[in-house]
Amino acid sequence: MSTNHSPSPLYRRPLVITMLSLLAGCASLENIQSVANISKPKTSITDTQITKLSLDGANLAFKIKVDNPNPIPIKMAGLDYAILFDGQQLTEGKKREQISIKANGSSEITIPLAFKFAELYDTISNLKDKKELNYEIKASAIFDLPILGMQALPLSTQGKLPIPQIPKISLNKISVDELSFTGAKLNIQMDLTNPNVFGVDIRNLVYQLNINNQPWAKGNVSESISLKENASQSLAIPIHVNFIEIGTSAFSLLKNPKAPLNYQLTGNMLLDSTLPMLQNIKMPFNNSASVVISQ
Repeated sequence: MSTNHSPSPLYRRPLVITMLSLLAGCASLENIQSVANISKPKTSITDTQITKLSLDGANLAFKIKVDNPNPIPIKMAGLDYAILFDGQQLTEGKKREQISIKANGSSEITIPLAFKFAELYDTISNLKDKKELNYEIKASAIFDLPILGMQALPLSTQGKLPIPQIPKISLNKISVDELSFTGAKLNIQMDLTNPNVFGVDIRNLVYQLNINNQPWAKGNVSESISLKENASQSLAIPIHVNFIEIGTSAFSLLKNPKAPLNYQLTGNMLLDSTLPMLQNIKMPFNNSASVVISQ
């Protein structure tokens, strides 16, 4: 009579250990192969925005996208960047915060930049003659990669930055509608010019007009005035001059105009623009020149 005996657990244990070792070896081999076949990430500057704009300066923000094509996570160790205007470097910076990018994943990093136009005046000699500037952002994304070590990947982008200009308000002429010994009804023609590379809306225009150092008129224009980029428009404003208040010399100037009169036109206005980041800006104006009296 034969008897079947199953293998003792002591005999099965080496087999299990051997199988587990083989499996662990395969997993380690896969990890080694993943590391050995590591690829550099793909980086790009996907967006640049002007987040703030004023007469004093501007804020920019540029967004960097990192795509990791590898089956293992990688680390971005830092970022070096600089901004240039018309080819001249204004500022530079470093970011050393480590960022982990998931396996076969992507991540975005936003870098803010802020500067004053006064800094640009010191860097670019002819800035006051410019209405916009060409800018370039140069960056270097630094990665700590397995096998490959530290890798710096260059990035760059270009764009244009408008430099806000105060609209010009001047006095073109003065017309006499009615004239008496006590006063006069006049019509003054203002010329409004938008020197910017973007459209503007002028509202709440408050003005004071002095002729030969004497205050002739003051008031405000409540209606909104729209000006396209690099465009001009004339504005007729009726005023009344009281000779009792400003003196009878004004009567002689209007009765027998022999030469252009010196004027000073001052005031302020609220400015909106076609740029979303430049709205509700209070701007002063001050213009002095000569004006012709027409009957």
